[in-house]
Amino acid sequence: MIGLGGNHSVMLKRSILWLIVFLLLFVFYRQYQLPSKEQKKVQELLLRGRKAINLTELKYSSKDPAEGVSFSIKKTRNYTQQTETSKKENNQQSIEDSVTYLPEDFIRAWDFVGKEGIPLRQASFSNFITSLFKLKPARVLQKEEVQSLSVYGLDSPLRTVSLGFDSGEIVEISCSSLVSPFGVFYCLIHGDEKLYVFREIDLGFMHFQENGLFADLIFNLVRSDVKKIFIQRGSENLELDLSVYENPLIISPFKGKASFKFLDDLFRDCRDLLVDEWESYGQSLDLKKFNLDTPKVSFKFVTDKGEYEYAFAEVFEENKKDEKGKEPSKKSYVYVKDLNAIGRLVATTTSNLFNLVNDVRERKQFRFSLFDVNQVKFNLEGAFYEGGFKDGKWVINDKEVEFSQFESAFGALKDIEAQSFKPFKSDAIVELKLFLKTNSGVVLDCIFSGSVEGERLVKCDEEFSITEKDFQDFRSKLLKLVES
Repeated sequence: MIGLGGNHSVMLKRSILWLIVFLLLFVFYRQYQLPSKEQKKVQELLLRGRKAINLTELKYSSKDPAEGVSFSIKKTRNYTQQTETSKKENNQQSIEDSVTYLPEDFIRAWDFVGKEGIPLRQASFSNFITSLFKLKPARVLQKEEVQSLSVYGLDSPLRTVSLGFDSGEIVEISCSSLVSPFGVFYCLIHGDEKLYVFREIDLGFMHFQENGLFADLIFNLVRSDVKKIFIQRGSENLELDLSVYENPLIISPFKGKASFKFLDDLFRDCRDLLVDEWESYGQSLDLKKFNLDTPKVSFKFVTDKGEYEYAFAEVFEENKKDEKGKEPSKKSYVYVKDLNAIGRLVATTTSNLFNLVNDVRERKQFRFSLFDVNQVKFNLEGAFYEGGFKDGKWVINDKEVEFSQFESAFGALKDIEAQSFKPFKSDAIVELKLFLKTNSGVVLDCIFSGSVEGERLVKCDEEFSITEKDFQDFRSKLLKLVES
């Protein structure tokens, strides 16, 4: 009997303990108004009735030690006409898509207040703004349910956001830190008597880092969008026409083919450019301080949407040596004209850029596809030959030849590179004439000279020299082709 009484006493104590725990949780829930699992998700947007496209100003301040940032950005330029068309198309989308819509290039219409010209990081701000406008609270507390702001940590909020709209409306939002262990935080809109409860998962939209504000990658153009490139290096000025993707041309100060390799390297190296620190920005830039009044090289890219100009220079530091202790230490800078800003570049990203201009001209002058050739004519060893792809066969002088032989000879021609660009001498002996035409319209009409000072001169669209070795290799394979 004594044993049964003892068990009953233990069970009673446990029941009382659980009751106390339940009462404490209930009081805590009532005090902080935590959202319950059974509660339906609030369908009302925090910024109901407002659209991101109408934003004109955004101020942000955080006391979070992990951030510690404060900034203000303002819309200073209109969005482009093209984005206005996209905006109309978005009217047919869902309400959430409509209120969060931003033009693809919206970031170019905005500036940091006091830091005009410094580009904003597109992804950081687009994610922040669109997330803010689609934000839905887990629970909304009405005026009569709200206790003292200190209860919710809003007497000294951790973050504040101020939004200005083109209507003149200003919306100010204050948010608390995360309340543990329940994983919620609270926000209020000044002038609104409600209190909004959010779960921890919603906190991500309000987190910035200092290096997440400014763009460090300054170039995002792709070659297919660029129609022209203007290059200046000292007194040398080049103009490239890229309107036909497969046939980039140099049109000034001379005419010729532009190098595919140069273009690929240029776009790759520009995309790799990293700004280590933005040094100067705004209306009055001291270009001379960074040698950008006389840049080492500059590029202007022309697209259907606009022009983008970048100038590059180096500044040597007195009494400082490089890592090897041999050359004077130097820093590289870029002037981004459409942003009106000067940035110091990460040194490794400019190592090849300054030397690229040496290789603008295409050295592979014989550009065509072997499978696209439909006609060839050439003279060799005093005889004339004509052929191409006819009736499903490769023929030379109406004699069928193996494609492997044709590929070997004209593949060797494709691989030949110009050694230097020099005029074809008027008194040079012509040893080989070649005409080639493709289905896609490529035409090569070339003459090859006899040996001139150990090399061969060639005249096609351009005039240049090739090595004796390359010529003899091509010639010997032509002989095998006609003898096969």
